[in-house]
Amino acid sequence: MFWKYDPLELTSAQRVELFSLARTTLAEYLKTGTLPDYETDDPVLSRRLGAFVTLKKDAEL
Repeated sequence: MFWKYDPLELTSAQRVELFSLARTTLAEYLKTGTLPDYETDDPVLSRRLGAFVTLKKDAEL
């Protein structure tokens, strides 16, 4: 059976939380080589999904 993708409809608060999580995760991993713990009661943010992130420095990849 194939998995059906169901796109998320995120609120602005959920987007802010995800951006904060991404920044915190990158900073922690680069500093310590480990991933920070993350817990949420939000069922939308608890879904197991992937993400694509583009890293830029001074507007360059």
